[in-house]
Amino acid sequence: MSAQTPGARKPRSISTHLAIGSNTVTVDGSAIPIPAGRTPTETALAHLRSRARPELILRAHIEQEGSSETLHLPITPPDQTPPARPLPAGLAPELEERLMVTRQLTTNGAHTAAADHAQSLVIDLTMQYSAEHPVTLHAAEDWAHLAWLTGNFEAAAETWLWLAETRNEENNPCLTLLCADNAVASWRRQRPESAAQSRHALAEGMARLGLLRHHAALTAIPESTG
Repeated sequence: MSAQTPGARKPRSISTHLAIGSNTVTVDGSAIPIPAGRTPTETALAHLRSRARPELILRAHIEQEGSSETLHLPITPPDQTPPARPLPAGLAPELEERLMVTRQLTTNGAHTAAADHAQSLVIDLTMQYSAEHPVTLHAAEDWAHLAWLTGNFEAAAETWLWLAETRNEENNPCLTLLCADNAVASWRRQRPESAAQSRHALAEGMARLGLLRHHAALTAIPESTG
């Protein structure tokens, strides 16, 4: 998840629509096969990742069976930070303004200031509302992205795991899997000594979520690998 180089051309974007059912995945009206051993959600996200390029952002509109909410997700390659998700609809102006401060600082390249603001905002919103409130979760996503951008991969992995567990409790498999992907990607960027220390807690979290591929990714790599 790398930051965009100052002065680099802004990636172009295209939209795509996915419908994820209990045994089916439809992309822009066409069904795609689900490989053996893969869930429909894993298949859908793998399809999106395979289409994403550094110069191309996929703006995916995802309908999940059993959910009335359509997810609007920007998808980028696995090693690149995606743009922030759209803010929740119907936010009070004061809340929207506070979230936008983080995003404006990020856009201007002030990642350290943005990270400090995002972390403080998560604490404030948790106390004012709750840790599971939608606006708190959006602020936490911003904080996790900025932790990556500023090289704080330990905090990024920990925050993405917490977000994965929270989204799982909401019965949102798509966001659960995306957050889990980001947690493992953050762990892979940690220094070897940090990775060795955080491996067990992250692997336990993936086991609780039933994400066996993510658990295997954390436990199969030698201790000397960061």
